[in-house]
Amino acid sequence: MNMKKNAVLLLLGMCVLIATGCSGKNKKDESEAERIYYVAFRDLEEDLKTLPDAIKQYSELSIKYAHTPAGKKAVVRLEELNRAQKELTGSDTLSGNAWIPIYIRADSVAPGYPPVVKRLGTYYYNNTYLASRTGAMTQNSAIVESVLQMWNTQDEMWARYEFRETPDDRHWRDQLCKQATQVARMLEAVRRYGEALDIVNKGLDYAIGEDVIAHARVFASFYNFRRAKYAQGIELAQKAIEYEFLEQNDRARAHHVIGLCYSTVYSRSKDIADLDEAIDALNEALRVEPSMIKAKDLLKTLRKYRQGLPS
Repeated sequence: MNMKKNAVLLLLGMCVLIATGCSGKNKKDESEAERIYYVAFRDLEEDLKTLPDAIKQYSELSIKYAHTPAGKKAVVRLEELNRAQKELTGSDTLSGNAWIPIYIRADSVAPGYPPVVKRLGTYYYNNTYLASRTGAMTQNSAIVESVLQMWNTQDEMWARYEFRETPDDRHWRDQLCKQATQVARMLEAVRRYGEALDIVNKGLDYAIGEDVIAHARVFASFYNFRRAKYAQGIELAQKAIEYEFLEQNDRARAHHVIGLCYSTVYSRSKDIADLDEAIDALNEALRVEPSMIKAKDLLKTLRKYRQGLPS
């Protein structure tokens, strides 16, 4: 009886050892497959010249490590890049803007493929930059809508892109925030403050540079003021001011927004502290930028009103 029991225990022990060994091998395979996938994703997808190398590596990965999560991802990416390669064949010989529809199709079959996204991104960025300035100056509704359509197109494209921790990708994230602010300022010119706020907030989701974030926050604070979100407007303006290297005109704008918010809050609260906060903020705005006419006019009105109140 004891011999039979010992045999069962020995068998169970062997099963545990085998299972542990299999588990260890699986973890090792998963780790190695993930490493290979990441190298292909990070390095071999960066340039069209290395597209065949990326396809080869994903193919080998999908065969050797088919049982791993990375191997299964490789199967999907392999199919996407094969389709993109077919679309892109011969595109380097095209003249003018004939490459654009081909790249759009390539992006649709291989979302987030860097050479495609960045070339299209550059095209969209340059056109949006010029058109948004024109739209702000002319307030032409057709131009404004065209800019919004282009912004939405590029935003949807970048939403499918997985940013890498590279200087180039970090630069792109900040550029997208800058562009969002440009588009928002165009909408500000036509008094579409709600849409401007949505777009500049989207830009802030992209940004990582402190200077870019601080600049965008200044405009977001003003759009919050226009949307009667005074606490949010004050908070964003104060956060922008905390950035040591904020440009002088942005710093003045931020103080002006704080003054606007507090003056409106005071009109409802009748709390002298709110009025004093408004006056202090406007004073600071004019100290930084003495030529701000609107801030100067509001400060004059508030000071006169404050003098008429009991101390």
